[in-house]
Amino acid sequence: MEYILLLAEKKHFVLNGIDSREELLEDDYNFLSSYAAQYGMGLHEFLEKAQWLTCGDKMDYKATNLYPNTEYVVYCYGVTFNGDSYEATTEIAYAELKTTTPELTDVKFSVESRMKGNVANIAIDPNGYEGLYYYYIVSEQSREYIPEGTEVGEAYIEMYRNNTYIMFNSLINDSGIPAKDFCLQGRQTIEERLEPNMQYSIILFSVSDDQTPILNSVPTVAYFASGEMSKSDLTIDIEVSDITAYNAKLTVTPSNNEESYACVFISKEQVPTVDNDYLMMTTIIENFLPSVFTGVISENLTSLMPSTEYVVIAFGIDAEKQIPTTDLFAMYFTSEEASKGAVEITSIDIVKVFDAQEIIALDARYNNYFAECECVAIVEAKTNIPCDKLYFWWYEGWMKIEYSHEAFIEDLLMYPYANNPEIMDMYYSLDEEDQFFFAGMAEDEEGNLSEVYYGENFVLSKEMTSPAEEFFQMIAPEATTHRAIIGR
Repeated sequence: MEYILLLAEKKHFVLNGIDSREELLEDDYNFLSSYAAQYGMGLHEFLEKAQWLTCGDKMDYKATNLYPNTEYVVYCYGVTFNGDSYEATTEIAYAELKTTTPELTDVKFSVESRMKGNVANIAIDPNGYEGLYYYYIVSEQSREYIPEGTEVGEAYIEMYRNNTYIMFNSLINDSGIPAKDFCLQGRQTIEERLEPNMQYSIILFSVSDDQTPILNSVPTVAYFASGEMSKSDLTIDIEVSDITAYNAKLTVTPSNNEESYACVFISKEQVPTVDNDYLMMTTIIENFLPSVFTGVISENLTSLMPSTEYVVIAFGIDAEKQIPTTDLFAMYFTSEEASKGAVEITSIDIVKVFDAQEIIALDARYNNYFAECECVAIVEAKTNIPCDKLYFWWYEGWMKIEYSHEAFIEDLLMYPYANNPEIMDMYYSLDEEDQFFFAGMAEDEEGNLSEVYYGENFVLSKEMTSPAEEFFQMIAPEATTHRAIIGR
C-alpha cells in the first residue's frame, strides 16, 4: 500500500481551522497539487521525488531545518491513485513532537549611538558576556520593528529566533561560513548608513554554541533616529556624444575610482514622478535595479528610437545597503530625427544548413556552441551597395504578426553588427505551421538605418541539411582556432 507521509507545524492546523479528517485531506490535496504544478510534474511523480509518497516501513525518517521550540505533527495515510489524482483509503495516523531550544540566558547589552546625518556609529558593550551575539538594525517601517515601550514577549522572541536560525543555517551549512565570521564577540563599534529621517531600533541577543547557533537571550532593544542624508564628496560627470537616431556614446567619469555609483539609462517618459531627488534615487534603485560601477565607464547606447528624449542618471550608492550616498546627477538628450539610409538589404538567405549533432560528432569542441540547438545555418545578407554594418537574425513566424515594427528595430539594435555570412544556431520545424523568417537592417556611413527587411517565412527540416564536413570547409578561418562566431 502506498501512503503519504508529511510533517507540518501544529499551528498550521489551528490557524486554518482544520479539525477533521476531511478538512485535512482537502487541504493536503490542494497544497500538494499546487506544488506539483509549480514544478511541472504530475502529482504521483512529484510526491515520489519529494519522498512524501512511500510504501512499507519507513525507518529512520529524518526532518531537517525545523524551527527551534516549535510544535510539529508528523502524519500519514494510505492512498490509491487513479491517473494523477488520489483518494485516501485509511484513517490518519499521527504523532506530535516539539523541537527544543536553549534556555534563555541573562545577557544584557549596553548600546550608545551617535548619528552623523544618516550614518550611525553604534558602540556595543556585552557587559562581560564572552560568547557570540548577533544584531539587527530595523526601521520603523519593518514588520520586525518592536515599538518603543513594547514588551519583548514570546512572539517577538520566536520571530527573531526563527529568522536567525534560517539565515544561520544557510550561511553555515549551505555556504560553509563559520558563525564567528558574521556574529560579533566582545565590545564592538559598528557603522551603518541608513535611510535618512527615520526611526530605528537595534535588536541584540546572544546565540548558543550549537553547530547552528540559536538565539538564547531575551533581545536587548535600543532606539535612535537617523538625520538628514550625509552626502559623500563624490561627483559624477556624464557625457553623451555621437548621438544619432538609433545610437549614442556614453562616458561616465566619477571624481574618484574607489566609491561605488549606480547608473541607469531610461527614456524621459520612464522617469519617476516624485517630490525630490532622494526619492528619485530610491525609486530608481527599487524599480530599475541599476548596475553599480566604480571608475570610468564608456559604452554605446543602442536601441534608441528617433526623436526621443532620454536621460542618463547616476548617483553614489552603498552597494550593500542599496542606499544613495551623493547628490543625483543627470544628463538629458534627444536622439536625432531618423533619415532613411542609403543602404538597403535586398535579401537574407540560408547558404547551407547542417545538423548540430553531426558537427559535434566531428569536433566535440563545438558542443560548447551547438549543444542546445538542433541545426546550424550559414546565412548571408545582400545589399544594394556594399556594406559591412548589418543587423540581422532569425525569428519565429508568429512574431511577424504579434510584434510591432519598433520591437524588431529595438531587438536588432540590441546586438553588435552581424558577421556576413553569419553562423546561426537554429531549430527544426515541428510541422508545416512552425515557420521562421529573417529580419534585418543596414547602416550607412552616416549612421542612418534602412527600413527593416522582412524575409519570407520558411520551414527547416533534417532533409535540408548538408554533410557536416562542409561546415568546416565553409568556416575555415574559425575552424583553425576551433571556435564558431555566433552573433547571439
